[in-house]
Amino acid sequence: MAYVENEEARLYYDVQGSGEQTVLMVMGLGGSAKSWGTHVPSALAEHMRVVTFDNRGVCRSQSKTRKWSLADMARDAVSLLDALELPRAHLIGTSMGGMIAQVVAAEHPERVDRLVLTSTSFGGPESVPLRGAALEAFTPKPDATREAFLAHAFSVITAPGFAEQNPEATRQYVTNRMEVGEQSLVVQLGAILESDRSELVRSISAPTLVLHGALDELVPVENGEMLAERIPGARFERYDSAGHMLHYEHPEALIESARAFLRAN
Repeated sequence: MAYVENEEARLYYDVQGSGEQTVLMVMGLGGSAKSWGTHVPSALAEHMRVVTFDNRGVCRSQSKTRKWSLADMARDAVSLLDALELPRAHLIGTSMGGMIAQVVAAEHPERVDRLVLTSTSFGGPESVPLRGAALEAFTPKPDATREAFLAHAFSVITAPGFAEQNPEATRQYVTNRMEVGEQSLVVQLGAILESDRSELVRSISAPTLVLHGALDELVPVENGEMLAERIPGARFERYDSAGHMLHYEHPEALIESARAFLRAN
C-alpha cells in the first residue's frame, strides 16, 4: 500500500502502467479508487501511467479535519502529483471527481495537460438539479437495509434496466459504497453544494473533453452541455444509452474516447 501525507490528509494511492504520460483519475461522491473497477484503469495503463486514489475521508485515506471543501480535495490531488514528482499530468474526473478536477485545472493550470470530465457540472444556481427519481432514490428509507438502499440508487442513476441486467456491477457498486462512512458522505455532499464553479471554469486552459450520459438522472445531461460550452475550446460527447455511471455502463466507449483524446498531444 502506498500513501502520501499533507497537512490535512493522508491519501492512499495506486499506480499502474508506465510511460511518459500520466493520468490521475479522480473519483466521485462516496467512491474510492476501487470504484473505477479494474477494466478502465488497466486499459489506460497499457499506454501510460495511471494513478488512482481514495479521496480524503474515504476507505484507506484519512482526513485530519472534520470538514473539507472541493478546493481542499483539489489541493490533495496536487499534493499527490508533488509526491510522485509529476510536474504535469492528465486528469480524468467523474461526478464530484470532475468538480475537483475543474478546480485543479483552473487554479493549478501548470499541472494539467489534458482534462476529461464525465457526468459532472459546474455547480451553483445555473446548474440543472437532479431529477425527481434520483432525489427519491437518495432519500434514505428507515425500513430498508443500506445494501438495498444502495442497490436501488444504482438502478436509478444508471440507464433503465442496466442494474437488473448487470447484477455483478450492482454488487461491486454496493460493496464499494458500503466501505464509505456516512459522515464522509455528508461532508462530501456539503462540499459539492457549497461550490459554484460557473465562472471559474471559464479560465480552464487545458484541452478538455466532456462526456455525459443522456439518461443521467443524478446530474442531468444539460449540465455537461453547459460545462462544455463554458470551458474554452472544450469538446462534448453524449452517450445516448447511458446514465450517470459511464465507467460501469460503457467502459469500452469511455476508454476509447479518453485514450484517443489523451494521446492526441
